Amino acid sequence: MLTPIVSTKLNTPRLRPQLITRPQLIDKLDAGAWCPLILISAPAGYGKTTLLGSWIASRSLTAAWLSLEPEDNDIQRFLIYLAHTLASAAPEASQTALAMLQSTHTSSVDAILAVMINELSAVDKDFHIFFDDYHVIEKSEIHHVLAYLIEHVPGQVHFVIAGRSDPPLPLSRLRARGQLLEIRQADLRFSTTEAATLFTQLPGTSLTGEQITAIESRTEGWIAGLQLAALSLQGRNDATDVVQAFRGNHHYVIDYLADEVFSQQAPEIQQFLVDSAILDRFTAALCREVTGYEKSAGLLREMEADNLFLIPMDDRREWYRYHNLYRDFLKTRMDPQRSTELHIRAANWLLDAEQYPDAVKHALAADNMDYAERVISQAVVAAQKRGAFGSLDAWLNTLPAERLLNNVILATSKGYSVYYTKSYQDALPFAEAAEKCIDETTNDSIRGQYLSLKAHLALCTDEFGTCLDIATQALDLLDEDEMVFRTLTLNVIGQVYELQGDISSAVDIYRQGFESAWRAGDVIGALVVAVNLIFSLNELGHRREALRWFENHLNAPKQLNKIPRSLQDAALLAPSLLAYEANDLVVARDYAERAVTVLKKLDFPHGTIWGLYILAKIDLAEHRYASAKQLCDEGRRLARQIGREAVHGTLFSALTAQVDLESSTQQSARRWADRCGFTERDIPTHWLEQPYFTYARILLADGQIQAANQLLANIQQSATRTSRKRKIITTHLLLAQSSLVEGNQAQACEHLGMALELASAEDYRRAILDEDPILLKLLPEMLSRAPEFVQKLISAEQQQPEQNNLSGTLINPLTRRELEVLGLVASGMSNREIAEKLVVSLGTVKKHLNNIFSKLYVESRTQAVAVARKQGLLSQTH
Repeated sequence: MLTPIVSTKLNTPRLRPQLITRPQLIDKLDAGAWCPLILISAPAGYGKTTLLGSWIASRSLTAAWLSLEPEDNDIQRFLIYLAHTLASAAPEASQTALAMLQSTHTSSVDAILAVMINELSAVDKDFHIFFDDYHVIEKSEIHHVLAYLIEHVPGQVHFVIAGRSDPPLPLSRLRARGQLLEIRQADLRFSTTEAATLFTQLPGTSLTGEQITAIESRTEGWIAGLQLAALSLQGRNDATDVVQAFRGNHHYVIDYLADEVFSQQAPEIQQFLVDSAILDRFTAALCREVTGYEKSAGLLREMEADNLFLIPMDDRREWYRYHNLYRDFLKTRMDPQRSTELHIRAANWLLDAEQYPDAVKHALAADNMDYAERVISQAVVAAQKRGAFGSLDAWLNTLPAERLLNNVILATSKGYSVYYTKSYQDALPFAEAAEKCIDETTNDSIRGQYLSLKAHLALCTDEFGTCLDIATQALDLLDEDEMVFRTLTLNVIGQVYELQGDISSAVDIYRQGFESAWRAGDVIGALVVAVNLIFSLNELGHRREALRWFENHLNAPKQLNKIPRSLQDAALLAPSLLAYEANDLVVARDYAERAVTVLKKLDFPHGTIWGLYILAKIDLAEHRYASAKQLCDEGRRLARQIGREAVHGTLFSALTAQVDLESSTQQSARRWADRCGFTERDIPTHWLEQPYFTYARILLADGQIQAANQLLANIQQSATRTSRKRKIITTHLLLAQSSLVEGNQAQACEHLGMALELASAEDYRRAILDEDPILLKLLPEMLSRAPEFVQKLISAEQQQPEQNNLSGTLINPLTRRELEVLGLVASGMSNREIAEKLVVSLGTVKKHLNNIFSKLYVESRTQAVAVARKQGLLSQTH
């Protein structure tokens, strides 16, 4: 989205001091406050907004308010405003949705709705969401969104809709269930008593009871009509003529009374009113720019004091709008030729104020396509710099196709828009059009943006060399302050290096990409690059460095404050792999499960796939074979869904074969090896080395030693050339197994020793424990190579997975004090902070922790929290 949004749309109505109270309607609202939907449906001017504002104020409701306008008939804009609306009343209700909508990474509407519903479930009090002027919404997809929310939100959430017509929602079904409160025209009309109160409150009016009854009868209690009548009566010594003329179709009455009010103003004020009527909302500065009236600020204050249909939109009296009916009247008096000039003035001011959506709207209303093209070109560049690719289509689609294709900025912008919202094939024609538009007058920034788009397209067609060349050119042209484009380009370069096996270069690029995304405020983009970085560091065999980087850049309190709480679990995908590598399976599972839950909500399949892969590896390590295979099946389905079956699908197929190999169903593993298409002569890319390792293990199990050795030598040579130590460890381990099969124990020990030396430096315990148990029998002989590390491996090998006690009831339950300490540990407190809070010694805290570790079968605070979360123990600490 574009920031800043128009915050006044989120403000609840400001009530006038002389408000006429309507207790019978407030009581009716109170009685139906529990309903999933409250509908206030009546023609304009029946006091719908005022009634709801009065209800909110009198009952101190937890209210999220959104005033709608025709421009909100865009699903992305609607969702952005809805998310900000929820956040204004309950910040915890939309953090993830806001992050998704503000990110350069597109998420589906269903995913965003799921996140909103889940976060609304966390609101622990009645929560009312108000939509004012809903009748302006015409798009069926928005109606479907609202209907879905009404159907699925938790019971403490209630929707209130005010509009001039019934919305196309399932009202009949809600009515039949008794879940709908309706307040309609007959309910809202003023009674004679209320009309009399209205007239007596306004100075300068004096009506008899008979006259009041006549006006009330002719307006049928229509509040706006009564107010217009009262305004026209001000200053009249004799109201007889006005009352007698107050007849006929109410639209004509509005015209008559508005003309009467309007004609009483000085000519310069009349011109100000007509000129400023082109504005949906305005400040004194904007009015001064558009109308040329230097005393706009003072005039607005006078108009508000005179009740001249001016409505303040904030407490500071900075932004105003006209009553819709009065504005409609004023617009009928506008000279069309002058209108073009006024809209251009408004658009220019709004561009300078970075109010791009309103600027574009006025540019289009100016009925000057050349001018509109210039404004949209400027606005879309600003949108791209904020990563708002999904919101560009609404503007770009207002222009004829030939203008898009003949303007390098617009063609590039459209290419980015469809790339992120549809597919790279849809972006190709616009990229080609943009290239044709580039000439010697095109500046470096625009060239860089185009080349970044072109690099994305080359990556999608596996043209890695071309992609790298183009992306490098793009970076040379993009300024340092164009961080969103630089982040996108750096991420593309990192992916190319990864796919080519140059992990060290990918790490350097991902570091730059993270810093760029972090500075740009693209949290999801930064997290994606961070996961790529940590996975790449692990591939290089730098597990400890990867863990330190995570702790310093994403998990430190200062950094966590910049990540929405609901997104913090997504960042755990990377450390879940690092925990697995260190055989910290409890923490690895906890992190991976939490990450997958969030990634699924975000509708981010690429991250979800890796989370499923890690969980399947954990299941295999704990001999949960059925669960591991189910996760592999889910991973393969997801890989097919996103068109990544060749790589990601192969990873899961190979892991399924590994499960078969270890669970005594070796025939299934052999069938996979026969049909996978691998040979011992292959030199796989690093993305496919894991499946090839499984292929090598099957070859060894079948006694095909020479073939396995040739394949392992190929992988080892490739990994050594690019310093990928994690894979070198595995090649040594499998070569050690091969040597044992051949009866060469000395050579086996040599390979095992080299693997242990590399693994011990970074605590890669799973690398050894994941291989054939035949190797583990050699560990006692290897104590001299890495004494402490080998002893940990021996202890781990002797333990059964069940000792982690991941499920079931504790044999020795925690005491109330131990649960209290555990809860404080989970909140992030240090031992010293816990001691101060509980007013005990540091030694007492350590004693409690030792008891907790013993009862939970864990060795660290992190493991204790993970097990406690798994068993629901933390809920007992509150």
